[in-house]
Order: sequence, then structure tokens, then C-alpha cells
Amino acid sequence: EGLQQSLEQMDANTLSKMQVVSVSFDPQDTHAQAAKFEQRYRETIDPALEWSFLVGDADAIQTVTDAAGFYYRYEDAINEYAHGSVLVAVSADGKIQRYIYGIEYDPFDLKMALLETGATNSKSLVDSFLLFCYTYDSSTNSYVLQAKQVMKIASGFVALVLIGLIVYLGLSNKRNAL
Repeated sequence: EGLQQSLEQMDANTLSKMQVVSVSFDPQDTHAQAAKFEQRYRETIDPALEWSFLVGDADAIQTVTDAAGFYYRYEDAINEYAHGSVLVAVSADGKIQRYIYGIEYDPFDLKMALLETGATNSKSLVDSFLLFCYTYDSSTNSYVLQAKQVMKIASGFVALVLIGLIVYLGLSNKRNAL
């Protein structure tokens, strides 16, 4: 539900560049149950988003969860699975780029994770700027502004303004001398 709420807040252009795959790790889940989940969660999401709901046998599930570094166990005492909640951002070539933990996800964090996966071949100037200025902080479980990166940009801008001012004043002095 947290993922659904975040996806509802994202623009269609961003959604069209991502593919979401929800994998059940309960081998008792059926295709019919997966279809019900899909219908429930896709009700309010832009149709541009590809969102698949998968089920499988115990061996297939174990292979996928091991590859993703996702661990869970069945607790007989409470008749439920014990597990964390995590989104795994994977690049087109199958490399894990980012883990985002929690049950609620900031749409900005999802977009940044998408940009990190390289899912879009042509990043806008704004996207490139965001990737330069923000990095993922695992202690806050979100992307944070890096002051050092912003200061690099600001100092470059100040240097350009100073050079422009020096050139302008130098040309003004030459005109006044004539």
C-alpha cells in the first residue's frame, strides 16, 4: 500500500520508464490471488506503469529472494512469515542498484532510484543535476542533499560571475580610455 500511494503521486513520464515486480514469497499463493492483488493495487495507478504480480513454487521463490538478498522465515507460533519490507531497484542488466527499506516510500526517492538504475537513456539536465547533488543515505533511508556538491556548483557559478565582471570592467575601462 505504501508503494501504491507513492506511485499515485508520480508523473506518467516517470512511471512509463519503470517496471514494478511484486513477488510473493509464500509458495501457497496462487495466480488467482496474485490477480486479485494486481487489480486492487492497479486501480489508482497510471496505466503507463508496468506492474507484475508473481507467484511461484518454493524453489523459484528461494532463487529470486536469495539473488535479491531478501530473507524471510516462517514463524509457526504466529502462522505468518517474518520479514522486512524493502524495494529493490534493479538495472536492466540485472544489477541491484539500491535497496529502499520501509513500508512507505517517498516518490522522490523512487525517482532517484530509477535514475540510478539507468532506466532512462537520456536524462534531462534536471535529472543529471539531481543525481549530482543527492546521494542515498542508508541511515535516513532516503536521498539527501550533499552540501559539498552544491558548494561545487555554487563556487563554479561565482567564479563565472567574477570572470564575467572582470572582463566587463576591463572592456569598460578600455572604452573610457579611448
